[in-house]
Amino acid sequence: AQARPPALAATLTERGAARAVAVAHAAMPDKSDNPMRQIKVEKLTLNISVGESGDRLTRAAKVLEQLTEQQPVFTKCRLTIRSFGVRRNE
Repeated sequence: AQARPPALAATLTERGAARAVAVAHAAMPDKSDNPMRQIKVEKLTLNISVGESGDRLTRAAKVLEQLTEQQPVFTKCRLTIRSFGVRRNE
């Protein structure tokens, strides 16, 4: 048998490796059948932090209501924290 030039030998081994990868890839199961790979959005939470009560809070509530067509839920502060500038039940 004749000795192949190094460039041709490298090309043949690359082709063989590419074929081996293609055969191995074809033998793998289809990943799209896995139900855990499907993307589902179950819940979306929107939040507007106004920082104060009054007119700005009611306007933010109207914006949320227009976006979602649902009643917004208001969360009030449980404690007064002076360093944050929040008061209880505000």
